[in-house]
Amino acid sequence: MPPTRGADLPEQNEPDHRYFDSAQVTNLVKIARMLDKSWGRMPALIELAFCSGLRSGSLKALNWSDVDLTAGMVTVERTKNGDPIIVPLSSNAKCELEKLPGKTGLVFANKRGWLTTGEKFGIRSLPKLVFLGITFIYYGTLAELNVDANKIS
Repeated sequence: MPPTRGADLPEQNEPDHRYFDSAQVTNLVKIARMLDKSWGRMPALIELAFCSGLRSGSLKALNWSDVDLTAGMVTVERTKNGDPIIVPLSSNAKCELEKLPGKTGLVFANKRGWLTTGEKFGIRSLPKLVFLGITFIYYGTLAELNVDANKIS
């Protein structure tokens, strides 16, 4: 008989998952619009992250040639697992992307190349959980809409 049989298990605290809902993302975009006066791409970045679930590396590497605003699609040729994916754009993400100037090269870069979110706002880096939270909302939203989990990639 195992020596732990019948012993009380220690309490396990549930992880504290805090995800943005669509209203919070809308507020986040409003705040980004107020704070991001020089770069001007943060609202589009937030909307695209929220509607697509793309990882930060995919967003950093995203070229305008991968964005089809007419069809409302973004193609990522190489994801973390090496597979390409095609992601539909939400109307909000499409609208924000259409507002951006200079539709050549990297979508989320400036003359000097990619700037991290934190650098843009004068801090070293923002918590990865903020970005991951936006990405996970995408999957949570799909689940709430009863989208088959096997169809979520």
